[in-house]
Amino acid sequence: MTKLNKRTVDNLAPLPNRDVFAWDGEVRGFGIRVKPSGVKTYFIQYRNADGRTRRMVIGKHGILTTEEARDLARQRLGEVLKGEDPSAERRAARSGMTVSDICDWYLSEARAGRLLGRNRRPIKASTLDGDEGRPERPPLLRHLDGG
Repeated sequence: MTKLNKRTVDNLAPLPNRDVFAWDGEVRGFGIRVKPSGVKTYFIQYRNADGRTRRMVIGKHGILTTEEARDLARQRLGEVLKGEDPSAERRAARSGMTVSDICDWYLSEARAGRLLGRNRRPIKASTLDGDEGRPERPPLLRHLDGG
């Protein structure tokens, strides 16, 4: 295996029915995948604490240089050596609360009287009625010409 560089990555050609993988000779677990569409993405492959193989995309070729991707791969693989699982952390961050979840939580807590408004008083029902419709309405757009 040779060290990945711009020339070797640019020369990788896609295959019509499957992904093409090329591995870096300098950083073990760092490579690039070429999709049949021609999209090239840098990734790392590692085993987590449970022994399961994981792949995590670092970024697209063209947005990142090979050297930048290699540096990011070293950082992520260093986290793996410390016992962390960067792919699981990314997945957990994606499954957090959505804006819709936060709006529902706010309305239920405020209607139950557990959230306080001005002067440490419960939020009025009329205010909550107005707040309830806000997530469904698009924001007001202002004209850039001042009109």
